[in-house]
This record gives sequence, C-alpha cells and structure tokens, in this order.
Amino acid sequence: MQNGYIERFNGLYRQAVLDAYLFFDLDQIRQLTSEWMEEYNLRRPHEALGNLTPNEWRDKLLAVADSPVITV
Repeated sequence: MQNGYIERFNGLYRQAVLDAYLFFDLDQIRQLTSEWMEEYNLRRPHEALGNLTPNEWRDKLLAVADSPVITV
C-alpha cells in the first residue's frame, strides 16, 4: 500500500507545483515546494483528522482534555 501513497503524493505534487509553474532556477522550486508542503501538511483539512486542519484538531483535542470529567 505504501506505493499507493507515494503515487498519490507524486500526482498531487506534480499537479500543484511542477505543472503549475515555469521554473527558472532550483531556488524557486525549493521555495514553492516549501510553501506547498506547509499548505499540504498544516493548512489543508485532513480526512484522517475528521476533515479538520491539524491546528483545528489540536484545539479540539485540548478543549476535550481541559473539560471537566463528570463521573456518576
């Protein structure tokens, strides 16, 4: 299954970065790749996190952890 993840990543990266821009040097590719990785990993909703961004998921988790536990 790991190959499926790599193929998906390669397709997303190619579509979002490699096919979307005309590059003039490697520094430009590195900068756009860095920005894309930040977006992909931190700012987009993740299906595994209930379609929340990592920060939204963390905030929700911390809110649950801070709420008082009521036992009967």
